[in-house]
Amino acid sequence: MQNFRHQTGDATGQIVVETIDPLAIKNDHTYQIGFEHEGRFDKTHTTSFTVVDITGGARDTVVARSQELNIDAVVFDGLKLSLLNDELIKPVLRGVHWSDTTRNLIQPVVWDVFTAPPFLSGKPYPANYAIEFGEMGVDSSAGINLFGLPPATKFPVNFRIRNVTENRYIKFNLFEFHRSAPNPEPAELRGRLDEADILTFFEPDENGNQVLTYGLSMSADSTAELPGPGDTLYLPVRKPFLSFDTFVFTARGPQEDVSKAQMSLDSIKVVPNPYVATAIWEPRNVFTSGRGTRSIHFIHLPRRCTIRIYNVRGELVDTIEHDSPITNGTADWDLLSRDRLDIAYGIYIYHVDAPGIGEKIGKFAIIK
Repeated sequence: MQNFRHQTGDATGQIVVETIDPLAIKNDHTYQIGFEHEGRFDKTHTTSFTVVDITGGARDTVVARSQELNIDAVVFDGLKLSLLNDELIKPVLRGVHWSDTTRNLIQPVVWDVFTAPPFLSGKPYPANYAIEFGEMGVDSSAGINLFGLPPATKFPVNFRIRNVTENRYIKFNLFEFHRSAPNPEPAELRGRLDEADILTFFEPDENGNQVLTYGLSMSADSTAELPGPGDTLYLPVRKPFLSFDTFVFTARGPQEDVSKAQMSLDSIKVVPNPYVATAIWEPRNVFTSGRGTRSIHFIHLPRRCTIRIYNVRGELVDTIEHDSPITNGTADWDLLSRDRLDIAYGIYIYHVDAPGIGEKIGKFAIIK
């Protein structure tokens, strides 16, 4: 497997792809994993996933709407796919970071589902967020009043909050506090996210009503720098696989070690050599007349090669194209010419041509 990547979405679960049958792998085939989900807010959950072979622009479904969403594996094309789904939706404080990590910007001390006991408790929402800073008035604190919180008013601010997962902007309240409370916020800091401030986030329900979700509290460190235009604060949330999520990977079958294959060219042999009337692996002749099936084996072959067989006069007798998923492979020859006639007894020359690896010339005898 190579180039495994999270193509779209930002679910935090893990996907494990393992090889269980190297010979069944479709080399260089590309697969896409997609998901379906139901519910909103804390009721959001993954319902199924689908795997599609998208090689060459095709869309061939190899796993359809599987519900094996945790640990249990599905098997296809020599691969085993297991999911470790994050079912709990929860903000991740340790993952919060600024776009510019070289400056000492104010830091959040709380990034979690908002609660104000005993009256208020927000609902988790499965999305990542980004606070994007600009000029004053780029957005406004929404002024959404909730029982149990101080009165909220609408006023211009120097930032807006984007739901990154769904790529849209949300409503929010900014509660401004001075680090030396109960002193009021200085006029020059009005509408700017600074130390000791609190943000509450809202998401719309199916009827368009604004629902309280998360809360963000900033530190009271007066030595930290305040963000300005161009700064972005990223706020991650742990979440299950959603319909926004797609993963892509390319399957790789057993790979041939070229240097090793070159060294092993000398190991190529014909068995039996000489061929005397018969070989032990030939099936019993069930016919009342005729010789029946005959064959010799070319062994220790590289994965891909062309075997040309000549008589001692240099005439081409037959050609074998060998293409195997494994190294140290074997090719059979039925002792018939390319015209499908029985060959004569005698000495024959074989030439093995393995592109990118090398060549091997040898001989074998067919004895009556």
